[in-house]
Amino acid sequence: MTLVEKIDQLLPQTQCEQCGFRGCLPYAESLSKGESNINRCPPGGIPVMKSLARLLNQPETPIDPECGTTLPLHTVYIDETLCIGCTKCIQACPIDAIVGTKKKMHTVIQSECTGCDLCIPPCPLDCIYIKPSEEAFVPEVGLSDMQKIRANKSRARYQARQKRSENRTTITKTLPPQEKILASRSSDADMLSLIAMAKAKTQAKHQERE
Repeated sequence: MTLVEKIDQLLPQTQCEQCGFRGCLPYAESLSKGESNINRCPPGGIPVMKSLARLLNQPETPIDPECGTTLPLHTVYIDETLCIGCTKCIQACPIDAIVGTKKKMHTVIQSECTGCDLCIPPCPLDCIYIKPSEEAFVPEVGLSDMQKIRANKSRARYQARQKRSENRTTITKTLPPQEKILASRSSDADMLSLIAMAKAKTQAKHQERE
């Protein structure tokens, strides 16, 4: 096993990008070259930092506050009564843990969600919420058994998504000019009116809850 692979095995595979890289593997590659610090993984927190320190023979150090804070283990869920099917959360999820189609209700696959929270900011109706994990145990060093299981699944799903993205890009490059334009268009335009109409209803529901 290469050093990059050993480092990657220690990371929680949330693919949250809080470390400043587009996923856990790029961060692992940077660490293997000595180009990054071991304290840039808030999801892993102190336990993961300690495991990296031992592997790389570096002194332990607090999590860099510029990368964010360490939150309790959690997943997220969508209030399906408010979801309008804009697909923004699906596009943001790095491991395809959200299912649904345009203008149809979306849902989070709880067994796959890593709690990266990347789906929360783009949601136009603020209907994605954090759900505390059933596992409260956090080891002193490294990942818990449940985190390791979730990390292995997350890594595989992330790699599969990356591969599909690469294939899609390759195919798009071979399309005629007009079809290439259509293929590259965002879904934003045709969803704006639907979002606008739904906001009033959503805001009313939020007010009722308050």
